[in-house]
Amino acid sequence: MAVSYPSGFSFAEKKGFKEEEQHLNAAIKATQDKLGSDWTLTVDWEAFETQIKEANKRKFLGVYVYQRYLGGVVAKEIAEWTDLAEAINDKVKGKKIVVTAKVVPQKYAVTVSEESIELALKPEMIEYSYPIDSKNTFTKLVEQQV
Repeated sequence: MAVSYPSGFSFAEKKGFKEEEQHLNAAIKATQDKLGSDWTLTVDWEAFETQIKEANKRKFLGVYVYQRYLGGVVAKEIAEWTDLAEAINDKVKGKKIVVTAKVVPQKYAVTVSEESIELALKPEMIEYSYPIDSKNTFTKLVEQQV
């Protein structure tokens, strides 16, 4: 899948993202295998560009977003959904998962709406490991809203 990145990222930053895109592709495949081929997985790179200014964090955004969260969390957890997959397909008519950067109370937050499942990563904590704790996994946060 071809991904375009905002012009505010340097060539080196974009190169780092591209090196991690295989994790995005694996996450898309895992999501579509479980939820259906009409599901999309997107990253709001404009939000990351404006929210994250520290060079060291920007340098590793591909690792954090593609490898740690999408490939490591979203794909693996969605692959294990059973009844939740059916409930999500009923609730989320927009059939998309969006990863973005925004100020949230903890390291990340999940919002389930009719339009999408949004995984919002807190910019100042993006490099921290997942999960916050066993009660706040991606799956548990989705389940609470279905």
